[in-house]
Amino acid sequence: MHGDIALINAFTGLDLFSYTGNFGLALPATLISVAKDKLAARGWSIGAQDVSEHQQGAYTGALSASMLKEAGCDFCLVGHSERRTYQHENDVQIAAKMARLNEAGIAAVVCVGETLQEREAGQTSRRVA
Repeated sequence: MHGDIALINAFTGLDLFSYTGNFGLALPATLISVAKDKLAARGWSIGAQDVSEHQQGAYTGALSASMLKEAGCDFCLVGHSERRTYQHENDVQIAAKMARLNEAGIAAVVCVGETLQEREAGQTSRRVA
């Protein structure tokens, strides 16, 4: 945990005015409020790495969109290739996650990338086209 906070502290020292664009960090849930406190005033958006597809209920370990909003999330990743591969998430679940985020006023960042195997096989264009 201390290493993770050190990483957040390193971002506080960056001179963002020398860059153009918007900046955000998608962090583990345990670091969202810490990052929000330290980085939001410097113009960084703070995001989560995943959200529950369920609005509420007993889903041990899953974080609802309302919980992420309360922690200070501005955006959340959904559909990451790792979740599609290892947790077998499908488009229906990802759409439900997007709906929960929309209801909570959190921007959804939809990942549409290829798996490592697809990239190594030169199939990136086929996957994201």
